[in-house]
Amino acid sequence: MTVSQTTMESYISIQGHVGKNQAIVYKKLLENPCASNEDLARMLGWPINCVTPRTNELRKMELVYVGGTKKSATTGKSVQCMVAVEGAVE
Repeated sequence: MTVSQTTMESYISIQGHVGKNQAIVYKKLLENPCASNEDLARMLGWPINCVTPRTNELRKMELVYVGGTKKSATTGKSVQCMVAVEGAVE
């Protein structure tokens, strides 16, 4: 998978502004728009209780926002989809 130039620039722009795991989650959201916490946990191989706090922190920093909802592949219930804000930090 190739990462677009703007995606890479956005990822680089947050370096030094967020923690290591926050940056990992942010980059994964740039590459996979509208991913749920469940999706992120699966893609990263992390427990969901390590992903959810990072997305919440990124939302508070306004680097990530809820971009909609979709059905969970596991539960079938509605879950929020996260979207990373590109170029949020200059």
